[in-house]
Amino acid sequence: MLSREPTSDDLRATFEAALTDSIAGAGVPEGIGLDPETTEALLRVDQSAPNPRTELVQSARDEFEQLLADVLSVEQREGNTVPLSQLINEIGDGPAS
Repeated sequence: MLSREPTSDDLRATFEAALTDSIAGAGVPEGIGLDPETTEALLRVDQSAPNPRTELVQSARDEFEQLLADVLSVEQREGNTVPLSQLINEIGDGPAS
């Protein structure tokens, strides 16, 4: 467990480990710091294991890349002052009012 806010590299490593587990049908752990869309895409991969379609794996990768793009966009707008975990929660909740 990290004693600091995760970096984009940490998040990528978490995603890749979760994707590997999903492809093997080992499940998708909760609370690993990914947004709901990425988690749902991983669940679809896991449900089709052990031989998920390439399109499902690519969809999970696409969702994750969108998460990183959203985080980067918010970081640039907020001046990098908001913790990454908070950004992911806000992105998952939709735009703030």
